[in-house]
Amino acid sequence: MPARIRRRGPADVVFLSRVLHHAASPAAVLRTVTAWLAPGGRLVVLDYASHDDESMRERVKDLWLGFGAKELVRLALEAGLVQPTVLPIGRALRGDGPDAHLDWHALVCARADAPEPRRTRARSREERAR
Repeated sequence: MPARIRRRGPADVVFLSRVLHHAASPAAVLRTVTAWLAPGGRLVVLDYASHDDESMRERVKDLWLGFGAKELVRLALEAGLVQPTVLPIGRALRGDGPDAHLDWHALVCARADAPEPRRTRARSREERAR
């Protein structure tokens, strides 16, 4: 992750594409990104499913050999995210790069503290006339 990331405010959606398998601490990355989200904001994480291709460590400096769906869900919940869902990414959407032979999936979840619905109160005829 870049050391300096400029933000203007909380994000409604954050996308992490093939980041976690390079992170020393995937859990810390998810906690950090969760803090970037606006209340009720969504996070989409695209990463590899668990695999056993050890060559990826040397060829492209992967620290992790993917993540199982249950592991992604656990990491999301520990980061304070809710409604974690893991969806497979079809082969046709993965391109033809050095990782095309791996299965990919997407974690979709939300920040837990959704905003309160706006409350409106009925105004009297006199208040509306002012």
